[in-house]
Amino acid sequence: MTDMPETTLPTARTARRRWLVRGFAPVALAAAFALAGCAADTEAPTEPNGSTVESDAPANETPEGDEPAATVLGTATVGGTSYDITELRNCEPLNQDAVESSLELQGFGETADGERVQIDVYIQTIGGTPLDVVSWSGPEGVFGTQDHADVQLADNRVSGSATMVDSFTLEEELAIEYDLAVPNELIDCR
Repeated sequence: MTDMPETTLPTARTARRRWLVRGFAPVALAAAFALAGCAADTEAPTEPNGSTVESDAPANETPEGDEPAATVLGTATVGGTSYDITELRNCEPLNQDAVESSLELQGFGETADGERVQIDVYIQTIGGTPLDVVSWSGPEGVFGTQDHADVQLADNRVSGSATMVDSFTLEEELAIEYDLAVPNELIDCR
Protein backbone atom coordinates (compact mmCIF):
# COMPACT_ATOMS: atom_id res chain seq x y z
CA MET A 1 0.00 0.00 0.00
CA THR A 2 1.04 3.59 -0.57
CA ASP A 3 1.03 6.17 2.10
CA MET A 4 -1.79 8.57 1.33
CA PRO A 5 -1.90 11.92 3.10
CA GLU A 6 -4.66 12.00 5.64
CA THR A 7 -7.31 14.58 4.87
CA THR A 8 -9.02 16.21 7.76
CA LEU A 9 -11.93 18.56 7.93
CA PRO A 10 -11.18 21.99 9.34
CA THR A 11 -11.78 22.23 13.04
CA ALA A 12 -13.81 25.02 14.57
CA ARG A 13 -10.55 26.67 15.64
CA THR A 14 -9.18 26.53 12.07
CA ALA A 15 -12.44 27.90 10.67
CA ARG A 16 -12.41 30.70 13.27
CA ARG A 17 -8.82 31.62 12.35
CA ARG A 18 -9.73 31.71 8.67
CA TRP A 19 -12.73 33.86 9.49
CA LEU A 20 -10.58 36.26 11.50
CA VAL A 21 -8.14 36.62 8.62
CA ARG A 22 -10.92 36.89 6.04
CA GLY A 23 -13.22 38.97 8.25
CA PHE A 24 -10.57 41.54 9.09
CA ALA A 25 -9.03 41.66 5.59
CA PRO A 26 -11.61 44.21 4.33
CA VAL A 27 -11.16 46.21 7.52
CA ALA A 28 -7.37 46.20 7.13
CA LEU A 29 -7.73 47.23 3.49
CA ALA A 30 -10.03 50.07 4.45
CA ALA A 31 -7.53 51.15 7.11
CA ALA A 32 -4.73 51.12 4.57
CA PHE A 33 -6.72 53.44 2.32
CA ALA A 34 -7.51 55.74 5.23
CA LEU A 35 -3.89 55.82 6.37
CA ALA A 36 -2.57 56.32 2.82
CA GLY A 37 -3.49 59.98 2.92
CA CYS A 38 -7.02 60.26 1.62
CA ALA A 39 -7.41 63.57 3.45
CA ALA A 40 -7.28 66.61 1.21
CA ASP A 41 -5.11 69.65 1.86
CA THR A 42 -7.57 72.22 3.19
CA GLU A 43 -5.20 75.17 3.55
CA ALA A 44 -5.68 78.07 1.16
CA PRO A 45 -2.78 78.79 -1.21
CA THR A 46 -0.57 81.72 -0.21
CA GLU A 47 1.20 84.47 -2.10
CA PRO A 48 4.98 84.93 -1.69
CA ASN A 49 4.29 87.75 0.81
CA GLY A 50 2.32 85.33 3.03
CA SER A 51 -1.22 86.55 2.24
CA THR A 52 -3.80 84.00 1.17
CA VAL A 53 -5.01 83.72 -2.42
CA GLU A 54 -8.74 84.31 -2.74
CA SER A 55 -10.76 82.22 -5.17
CA ASP A 56 -13.65 83.57 -7.22
CA ALA A 57 -15.57 80.32 -6.75
CA PRO A 58 -17.80 79.94 -3.68
CA ALA A 59 -16.40 77.57 -1.03
CA ASN A 60 -18.82 74.75 -1.89
CA GLU A 61 -18.31 74.95 -5.68
CA THR A 62 -15.52 73.97 -7.97
CA PRO A 63 -14.42 76.55 -10.55
CA GLU A 64 -15.92 74.34 -13.29
CA GLY A 65 -19.40 74.54 -11.71
CA ASP A 66 -21.63 72.55 -9.43
CA GLU A 67 -21.14 68.82 -9.14
CA PRO A 68 -24.40 66.88 -9.07
CA ALA A 69 -25.39 65.57 -5.65
CA ALA A 70 -24.65 61.88 -5.19
CA THR A 71 -27.61 59.51 -4.97
CA VAL A 72 -28.08 58.15 -1.47
CA LEU A 73 -28.32 54.34 -1.66
CA GLY A 74 -28.42 53.72 2.06
CA THR A 75 -27.36 54.90 5.49
CA ALA A 76 -25.07 53.75 8.25
CA THR A 77 -25.40 55.12 11.77
CA VAL A 78 -22.17 54.63 13.68
CA GLY A 79 -21.85 55.66 17.31
CA GLY A 80 -24.86 57.97 16.87
CA THR A 81 -23.59 59.68 13.70
CA SER A 82 -25.43 58.97 10.43
CA TYR A 83 -23.60 58.70 7.12
CA ASP A 84 -25.07 58.59 3.62
CA ILE A 85 -23.81 55.69 1.53
CA THR A 86 -23.61 56.77 -2.12
CA GLU A 87 -21.76 53.89 -3.79
CA LEU A 88 -22.46 50.18 -3.39
CA ARG A 89 -20.72 47.11 -4.82
CA ASN A 90 -22.33 43.67 -4.76
CA CYS A 91 -19.18 41.56 -4.97
CA GLU A 92 -19.09 38.01 -6.26
CA PRO A 93 -19.02 35.96 -3.06
CA LEU A 94 -15.77 34.20 -2.28
CA ASN A 95 -16.31 30.58 -1.26
CA GLN A 96 -13.33 28.69 0.13
CA ASP A 97 -13.00 25.48 2.08
CA ALA A 98 -15.54 25.67 4.92
CA VAL A 99 -16.50 29.31 4.26
CA GLU A 100 -19.58 29.87 2.09
CA SER A 101 -20.71 33.44 1.38
CA SER A 102 -24.03 34.47 -0.13
CA LEU A 103 -23.52 38.26 0.10
CA GLU A 104 -20.43 40.48 0.07
CA LEU A 105 -21.53 44.10 -0.05
CA GLN A 106 -19.19 47.11 0.01
CA GLY A 107 -20.64 50.56 0.67
CA PHE A 108 -18.86 53.91 0.37
CA GLY A 109 -19.75 57.46 1.36
CA GLU A 110 -18.20 60.66 2.69
CA THR A 111 -18.36 62.66 5.87
CA ALA A 112 -19.38 66.33 5.76
CA ASP A 113 -15.63 67.10 5.70
CA GLY A 114 -15.06 64.89 2.65
CA GLU A 115 -13.43 61.96 4.50
CA ARG A 116 -14.26 58.63 2.87
CA VAL A 117 -16.20 56.04 4.89
CA GLN A 118 -16.71 52.35 4.12
CA ILE A 119 -19.05 49.64 5.37
CA ASP A 120 -18.70 45.97 4.44
CA VAL A 121 -21.51 43.46 5.06
CA TYR A 122 -21.08 39.69 4.65
CA ILE A 123 -23.70 36.97 4.89
CA GLN A 124 -21.79 33.72 5.29
CA THR A 125 -21.46 30.38 7.00
CA ILE A 126 -18.29 28.86 8.38
CA GLY A 127 -18.36 25.10 8.72
CA GLY A 128 -22.14 25.24 8.32
CA THR A 129 -22.57 27.77 11.15
CA PRO A 130 -23.93 31.23 10.27
CA LEU A 131 -21.38 33.95 11.01
CA ASP A 132 -22.44 37.20 9.35
CA VAL A 133 -19.91 40.04 9.55
CA VAL A 134 -20.03 43.85 9.44
CA SER A 135 -16.98 46.11 9.28
CA TRP A 136 -16.57 49.90 9.25
CA SER A 137 -13.85 52.39 8.40
CA GLY A 138 -14.46 56.06 9.09
CA PRO A 139 -13.50 58.95 11.37
CA GLU A 140 -14.23 56.74 14.39
CA GLY A 141 -11.51 54.31 13.28
CA VAL A 142 -11.56 50.79 11.84
CA PHE A 143 -14.03 48.41 13.47
CA GLY A 144 -15.44 44.95 12.82
CA THR A 145 -17.68 42.37 14.40
CA GLN A 146 -16.15 39.46 16.24
CA ASP A 147 -19.40 37.59 16.73
CA HIS A 148 -22.38 36.92 14.50
CA ALA A 149 -23.91 40.24 13.38
CA ASP A 150 -27.62 40.89 12.84
CA VAL A 151 -27.92 40.97 9.04
CA GLN A 152 -31.31 40.86 7.32
CA LEU A 153 -31.64 40.54 3.52
CA ALA A 154 -35.06 41.20 1.96
CA ASP A 155 -36.33 42.86 -1.22
CA ASN A 156 -32.84 43.80 -2.48
CA ARG A 157 -32.00 45.60 0.78
CA VAL A 158 -29.75 44.57 3.63
CA SER A 159 -30.22 46.00 7.09
CA GLY A 160 -29.31 45.26 10.65
CA SER A 161 -27.20 46.25 13.60
CA ALA A 162 -24.09 45.08 15.37
CA THR A 163 -21.64 45.88 18.10
CA MET A 164 -18.17 46.14 16.59
CA VAL A 165 -14.75 46.29 18.21
CA ASP A 166 -11.70 48.34 17.29
CA SER A 167 -9.77 46.21 14.80
CA PHE A 168 -6.40 47.33 16.15
CA THR A 169 -6.86 47.22 19.94
CA LEU A 170 -9.82 44.78 20.10
CA GLU A 171 -10.98 46.79 23.12
CA GLU A 172 -13.19 49.78 22.19
CA GLU A 173 -16.75 48.91 21.17
CA LEU A 174 -18.91 50.83 18.69
CA ALA A 175 -22.56 50.30 17.67
CA ILE A 176 -23.65 50.36 14.03
CA GLU A 177 -27.08 50.29 12.38
CA TYR A 178 -27.41 50.18 8.61
CA ASP A 179 -29.90 49.97 5.76
CA LEU A 180 -28.44 49.54 2.27
CA ALA A 181 -29.71 48.76 -1.21
CA VAL A 182 -28.18 45.65 -2.81
CA PRO A 183 -27.31 46.18 -6.48
CA ASN A 184 -28.56 43.46 -8.84
CA GLU A 185 -25.25 43.26 -10.71
CA LEU A 186 -22.50 41.10 -9.23
CA ILE A 187 -18.98 42.42 -9.82
CA ASP A 188 -15.52 40.96 -9.27
CA CYS A 189 -14.03 42.95 -6.38
CA ARG A 190 -10.76 41.01 -6.22
